[in-house]
Amino acid sequence: MANTFKNAWSEAVPTSQTDVYAVPSGTTSIVIGLTLTNSSGADVTATVELYDSSKGNSITFLNAVTIPTNTALEVMRGNKVNLESDDKLQVTSGTGSALNVFASILEIT
Repeated sequence: MANTFKNAWSEAVPTSQTDVYAVPSGTTSIVIGLTLTNSSGADVTATVELYDSSKGNSITFLNAVTIPTNTALEVMRGNKVNLESDDKLQVTSGTGSALNVFASILEIT
């Protein structure tokens, strides 16, 4: 098995659901870090969902969490999320172009 560290990010997340990371086929991934940043002059809300490809549905991981202006929210804080082949990490912003997302991932193939 090979272990590879990856970064995934999305800048200026829109108000529609955006895939930040999709697990490649034949791969298991561990989300080891997730940071949401607000680069705007007003508070912004963020929703993070995990899409489970084996069930064909999403679960809300964070729901409409407010991030104050010009700050960052570290979501993981030592926790980890396991994702299986074809699962996705998805984010929606309450205000278009104000939210940036950065994820640190370990892929196991």
